[in-house]
Amino acid sequence: MNQLIAFDFETNNVRVVMDAQMQPWFVAADVCAALTINTEQTRRLDHDDKGLRTVQTPGGQQGMISERVKK
Repeated sequence: MNQLIAFDFETNNVRVVMDAQMQPWFVAADVCAALTINTEQTRRLDHDDKGLRTVQTPGGQQGMISERVKK
């Protein structure tokens, strides 16, 4: 899929990428901004809970670090 879906969290725009199983992966930079934490915190995520997704943006293809929400 790799299409960005944007939604608002309070006053912050948070982008989401859906994977092939239709599971949401949140753009880590957006989540960190919404929670007012440093993006270095993403290093604490388990390796299977984060990944690099390539998405089409108005500026062309971009790689974004994404994180998966555990149920």
